Amino acid sequence: MNKKTTFWILFTLVFLISTAFAVKYFSHAFPIVNLDIRMDREQAIADAGKLAQKFAWGPVEHRQAASFNLDQQVQNFVELEAGGTAAFNELLQSGLYSPYTWNVRLFQQGETNETTVYFTPAGEPYGFWEKLAEDAPGAALAADSARAIAEKAATTDLGIDLSPFKLIEASKEVKPGGRVDHTLVYERTKEKIGDGRYRLRLVVSGDKLAELTHFVKIPEAFTREYSEMRSANETIA
Repeated sequence: MNKKTTFWILFTLVFLISTAFAVKYFSHAFPIVNLDIRMDREQAIADAGKLAQKFAWGPVEHRQAASFNLDQQVQNFVELEAGGTAAFNELLQSGLYSPYTWNVRLFQQGETNETTVYFTPAGEPYGFWEKLAEDAPGAALAADSARAIAEKAATTDLGIDLSPFKLIEASKEVKPGGRVDHTLVYERTKEKIGDGRYRLRLVVSGDKLAELTHFVKIPEAFTREYSEMRSANETIA
């Protein structure tokens, strides 16, 4: 057996061993995210326009900008503190929270009033936020009346099941024009992820629901430690 033949035999063995190693450990080094993406950019923009028209979200005449986003903070928290990559994939399949969303911004140059509409990757409406000017007119409702409007709009109009949630925070803010904005924060009573909590925020501006946002309340300790770790890494780099 000459040197050339020996080289190719050794090369083949190394190749086969490397291939087997890559197949076994690839998913650990480069975890694969299983997403059901059934909505594209054009569909997100079209559906956002329809919802804005249906619920009178401003501005009436608007331009559109769409992006597909990831809640990186939640992913970092889950993968580092709440179970790792497997737990993050379980979160994606659970339906309790969607870290990936289509975000469609409806706006007009020079206007404060604008709306951002959120969709899951599968194309389901996932919330919205309508930004109003500080001095925009509106009602000054009592807390109970504002809560009734928020919960009715969330359940009847937007199909949110509030039965797994409980109200944990309620606040109000009087705007310069006299409008009163009420913020209500709800939390799932049974499910959590690590020390993180699944929450829902409803905001009533005057007498109209102006925000419905799903989010994960991440412990402040993790946020602080991660920020310090990232700062240290940047300093080393």
